[in-house]
Amino acid sequence: MTPLKTENLELTRADQIVQVTVTGAIAQESLDAGLEWVEALQASLQTSDTKQNTGPDTGPDKDAGQSYVLRVDMAEGDFSGLGQLRQQFTRIGTLLRHCTEATKCAVLTDSTFLRNSARVEGSVIPGLDLRSFDLNEAIPATRWLKGQPLLQEDNDEAPSVSDEDTAGSAWDALNMEKISL
Repeated sequence: MTPLKTENLELTRADQIVQVTVTGAIAQESLDAGLEWVEALQASLQTSDTKQNTGPDTGPDKDAGQSYVLRVDMAEGDFSGLGQLRQQFTRIGTLLRHCTEATKCAVLTDSTFLRNSARVEGSVIPGLDLRSFDLNEAIPATRWLKGQPLLQEDNDEAPSVSDEDTAGSAWDALNMEKISL
């Protein structure tokens, strides 16, 4: 899929992750181009799925039967204030509602206001599991989108607790029998 890059909106697809980057106010023409890009992506996925299911002569398609996940990046500093940030996220909400084949969405932002707004938006889009992350949490967000554990553990076993680690506290020796009330 050919990436879309407008003045303040960029849409790319790598593997099954669609990256949406917003760097300022989105013009209506840019939003319309983004909606067309999403429609073309979904049509290509449906066409690929149909081709795969029509018979052995069609050959496999790498996109066949795939859904996709979304990652939306919006930095608060790219906007003139919370009002503009909210307005632009509302426009992105329109884009998200058109992503009917998407299963997950990670919203990365440094704005607490936008993270909370994203949670509300996610609750009203059927079939889309939406979580918000801070901009510096790109690795956990990507791991979540790929269905991997958020924290990577070095070993599979829980660490053993030795007797030295369980040294009692002063409260362990408390005996209530000798106290009169």
